[in-house]
Amino acid sequence: NRAAIRDLTKELGIELKGNCYDLHDRLSRVIDPDGRLVLPETVLSVGKQNADFTSIQAAIDSITDASPSKVYTVHVYPGLYEENVVMKPNIILRGIGLPPLSTDCASDFIPTISPPNGPCIKTTTSGIYYFDRIKLAPITSPAFDTQSGYSAQCEVYFFNGAVVNNQLTEPLLAAATYWQFTFRNSVVAAQSSSKPIINAEGPLRFDYTFKAVDSFLAGVIDIAADEVEEVYFFLNKTRFYGKFICQAVMLDAQVFYTTWKNYNASLFDIPGDSGSCLRAFFSHFTLSGAGDIFGISYGAGKPVLDLFHCALSKAPSAAFTFNNTDRFNCTSCNIGFDERGF
Repeated sequence: NRAAIRDLTKELGIELKGNCYDLHDRLSRVIDPDGRLVLPETVLSVGKQNADFTSIQAAIDSITDASPSKVYTVHVYPGLYEENVVMKPNIILRGIGLPPLSTDCASDFIPTISPPNGPCIKTTTSGIYYFDRIKLAPITSPAFDTQSGYSAQCEVYFFNGAVVNNQLTEPLLAAATYWQFTFRNSVVAAQSSSKPIINAEGPLRFDYTFKAVDSFLAGVIDIAADEVEEVYFFLNKTRFYGKFICQAVMLDAQVFYTTWKNYNASLFDIPGDSGSCLRAFFSHFTLSGAGDIFGISYGAGKPVLDLFHCALSKAPSAAFTFNNTDRFNCTSCNIGFDERGF
């Protein structure tokens, strides 16, 4: 409505002197006879009623010309969608609702994709896939997988949403190394902090990336493929309850303004390789129970720890190389802090 009025005022001037026929002609371009907004051709809607489609898959199947220069947006209204969605690149799946309101997402007003069997999202080609304000609740399989017969490297950008299941013991997100994940303002919570978020096995010679910003993570990220070329791991302003395991070269792991906890297991296990590195700034690391706070998955090399203004519940072991050569006095860090104030 505002756009139509702005169009009118630009054409006719501030003092509107058009007639009702002019107004009707212009408004009819943006409002249909039922009073609904007429969306651009690259915007489709999905809902239980009063929408272009009643299923997400039907909306995606109708798109045949999506490209980097013509990106489609599929608006999904709140509701439960019990379907396996086969996505295509250059499509944004955007929910009409609120971002996660809690770490268990029990009362969220957000569209939920939860099929009785199989993954929530399937892909057939490599590419970039976008999700915004969508909740994925897999029941029997990881949330993401490829169609049978396909194996492609996919980048997933997941904003303001959630991937959760309190009963699934399979990897929550994916079970292969060809997925690259970036989360922002989202919840990714496995059954418990000891259950897998990812259990990526190969061998597949790809770089692997996992990023989370302003998010909550619970579970184990296990990059078990020792033939993955390089692994990149980034946390920024995120709470992580669980563990990261890597058996490939951890080329770069960076943790900023993050709270990371685990119980009766180390927080971070990487290969004994001088090329592996963990950089952490202004973050808290808490390990409750026996063991080292950071561990070595295999090998005799000494990965690098670069810690600045961090708090650690115990000192890292001497199995690492330190930025200032002193593991008990990492740069401006508090070792053995009082967890009650954490």
